Amino acid sequence: MIGDAEKTSRPRRRGRPREEHFLEREHELLESALELFLHQGYRGTTITQIMSAAHVSKRTLYQHYPDKAALFKAALEYGIAELAISRETLAAVESDDLEQSLQRIAAILVRNLMTATGIRLITITNSAAYSVPEIAEYAYRKGSEEINSFISELLRRHVPGCSREKAERAARAFQTLVIGGLARMRAWGVEYDDASIERLTLLRARLFVKGILKV
Repeated sequence: MIGDAEKTSRPRRRGRPREEHFLEREHELLESALELFLHQGYRGTTITQIMSAAHVSKRTLYQHYPDKAALFKAALEYGIAELAISRETLAAVESDDLEQSLQRIAAILVRNLMTATGIRLITITNSAAYSVPEIAEYAYRKGSEEINSFISELLRRHVPGCSREKAERAARAFQTLVIGGLARMRAWGVEYDDASIERLTLLRARLFVKGILKV
């Protein structure tokens, strides 16, 4: 009887909170979602497939993501965060020469997007532009806004009389023409060797600078 009383009086062990456990598994969930979205597209991927690949229950998933669109958005944000480059990294290569600064920045950004992780994100976003354009547009803004801000500020420092509005437009053009072009071509299956990528990146950055100084 005494043994039973002692046993009853012992505090029961509690497992880890479910939320903490989910956060530990969220990486696997979002990775699984990205891989399925990459190979099957947004419309071709189901919540059930994602749950099965990530070994997550339906109840747990819907507690955090109310629908597939919300999960897709979260997966894109996760992918964008993986590719994030700090302002400090970009600032470290700035010099007194605008063309040289933009060439160095372009090289960093292009190399980043040319990785398997970068190509995966571009491929998924391009595909989603047709099925869920509002989320694809959101992903583009989310992934480019910090870089646009940095380049806009750099242009205003280096180009006399460059207004904020002009600098912001030019920064967006820089990303589209200099950075995004090569990565999109790679995502479409066009192969470049490292030397070609470097040469084209430097050339595009140079042409951009010549254009921005004349506009």
